[in-house]
Amino acid sequence: MSATPAQPSMLETLFAFVSAHAWAQWLFVAFLFLPPMVIVLVTGQRGLASLATVLGWWALVLMLALAMV
Repeated sequence: MSATPAQPSMLETLFAFVSAHAWAQWLFVAFLFLPPMVIVLVTGQRGLASLATVLGWWALVLMLALAMV
């Protein structure tokens, strides 16, 4: 009985694609930083509230990434 090779995870495949294409790198960075900045601008947050929005967005992205593993 032969062992089948392990399939790469969804995140490994995504990161391999992103590192292979310059436009995908820009899009990936924009996905991480632009949405919380737009939310902060629209809601008019200042000071630590804006930092909380950015950290909350990153926490959501991290939870989604962990859910895909």
